[in-house]
Amino acid sequence: RDLHSFPTRRSSDLNAEGGLLDGVGALGDDDPNRASRQLLRYRGHQSAQVGERDRAAGQREQGAGSAAASWAQLINDGMAALAGLDGGRLRVLGHLPLSAPSLAPGIAQEVLADGGFSGFALGTLGTEPGIANPALDDLWEVLDTAASFVLLHPSATPDPRLHPYYLSNLLGNPYETALAAAGLVFSNLLARFPRIRFCLCHGGGVTAAVAGRWQRGADTTRPGISPLSLTPREALRHLYVDDLVHDPAMLELVESTFGPDHVLTGSDWPFPMGQRQIGRASCRERV
Repeated sequence: RDLHSFPTRRSSDLNAEGGLLDGVGALGDDDPNRASRQLLRYRGHQSAQVGERDRAAGQREQGAGSAAASWAQLINDGMAALAGLDGGRLRVLGHLPLSAPSLAPGIAQEVLADGGFSGFALGTLGTEPGIANPALDDLWEVLDTAASFVLLHPSATPDPRLHPYYLSNLLGNPYETALAAAGLVFSNLLARFPRIRFCLCHGGGVTAAVAGRWQRGADTTRPGISPLSLTPREALRHLYVDDLVHDPAMLELVESTFGPDHVLTGSDWPFPMGQRQIGRASCRERV
């Protein structure tokens, strides 16, 4: 999971705006078939799931409704083209404009009807009211009915204190992921839409480290916490995460928090923050 892709139309659009890929290549280069084979051969997998997430996408998905919807269409057209590469070994994830709640359900239905997508890759929404926005309930209803797989990847981090030292990635990304997880847990969204298979990138960010604190807050009925159908500990066991944590001790905590059968292989390819050996972080093979 959590492979990053830049379809050909998407790459041209981003490059025209001066976007960078941390100095490394990606799907959508001159020969995307070659790029996909290189990825699968290097990682040692028979297939891979690919989604489009980057800073520019995070900024655009939070834009005006019609612009965000157009951006989603651009991404999904490119992803549909990628789905046909290399004998179907790349399974692609669709994009949805979360900042356009009235338009997102229809776009989701179009993606689901296409039949070539394995789920969705969404940003965590770094603006209010976030992933738990009640206006998104119609979208979650569509995805719940389809029992969709939904990968949540951190969007842009709006805190200017994180500009130095690459902290927008090193600290901001894990924080934004946990903020989205908190929205899922404390809004009762996971209990109301139990068939959606949400998957958090990067081991769920800092979620596992604060899970006990969340549970204590619920147990002591802290202000702002409404009665929950699932306790925080129970709700977190409904989520999936990848194993991209770069620390064996953290991986053990992630497994105990979400359940070992809910920890999937992650890559973050083609960025330097990704894993060089997929599936080697633990002592067993994951599917």
